[in-house]
Amino acid sequence: AMEESRGSKVPVPGLPGHEQLLSMELDAILASQLDHQRSLYERQLADLQRQQSSSVNDLQSAIEAEGRREAAMTEEMQSHEKQMKMLEKQLASAQKSWSTEQEKLKFAKELNASLLQNR
Repeated sequence: AMEESRGSKVPVPGLPGHEQLLSMELDAILASQLDHQRSLYERQLADLQRQQSSSVNDLQSAIEAEGRREAAMTEEMQSHEKQMKMLEKQLASAQKSWSTEQEKLKFAKELNASLLQNR
């Protein structure tokens, strides 16, 4: 079923075995192409996994930095609130002092007016 051609046996078209050999060659080519495609997809998948991992790490770092920033701002806000309460107490004390001094001034003016009238 095969003829000798340059020292190797090659099937002759139309003779038994030719279609089987052609089918085996096509199977090998197809398997090779599929294997190549699989390796490309595996590389792309690995690249995407690395990118996703990097993105997740970046996001975690950003979340941690934002958490630290929030904690610092909360601490600063609490400090400002404390300062504001102290200033409000000082204001209330100053207003009370001013009111007392106003009453003393009013009394002194009235006393002065009364003394001037009774001369």
